Amino acid sequence: YVRWSSRAIQEVRLECRQLKLAPGEVRVKSFHPTGQTDALFRIQGEEFLKGGDVCAWRITLWQGGDQPVAEMKSALW
Repeated sequence: YVRWSSRAIQEVRLECRQLKLAPGEVRVKSFHPTGQTDALFRIQGEEFLKGGDVCAWRITLWQGGDQPVAEMKSALW
């Protein structure tokens, strides 16, 4: 579950590393909010099941451009 305060956020991006993926390989899932200030990400689907357990993750908030405006990440990221 991710929550933010600015309605100007244009993209919320989840990146995760999984145990069965090659070192350095990252799965990415994005969400483009339309006036919302929260999102629930579910790690599901065949692609994620094949990757194994999530061992590290990062959430970034984007307002446009190529630099994130906020980030939260696990200790192993």
